[in-house]
Amino acid sequence: MSKTNIKLNLEGVDGNAFMLLGVARRTLMRNGKGDQWNEFHKEATAGDYNHLLATLSDWFDVCFGDEDEDEEYDEDED
Repeated sequence: MSKTNIKLNLEGVDGNAFMLLGVARRTLMRNGKGDQWNEFHKEATAGDYNHLLATLSDWFDVCFGDEDEDEEYDEDED
């Protein structure tokens, strides 16, 4: 198993397995790692939905939105 260290943003993504696999595939392709798709797909689909989620976490830096940005707060609003 190889972790890609690629950020995979799942904000707003429908959580069904086919959608998650599609986002993972496009992310690999965009980052020049398309040659790893078959290996990832074989591993990710070797079990149930929870196995798919675990495989996504193993292969990608999964996030939900831009977690690097600090949220801005208006101190004048209560």
